[in-house]
Amino acid sequence: MLKIKSYVKVNSLAEAYELNQKKTARILGGMVWMKMGNRAISTAIDLSGLGMDAISENDDEFVIGCMTP
Repeated sequence: MLKIKSYVKVNSLAEAYELNQKKTARILGGMVWMKMGNRAISTAIDLSGLGMDAISENDDEFVIGCMTP
């Protein structure tokens, strides 16, 4: 069973990086494999509010955000 002690929706990548320095902190993503195991997570980090769910284009490249479906 997955047990989460603290859930944080971060406002910046710097904040996510600082929170993720602890070994028991995890960035949430997908969750299929996380839910299947026995694990205790001290801090669950949610990146969904950072706007990384879009595709943008400039003169040289397409940029696909890491949370783009």
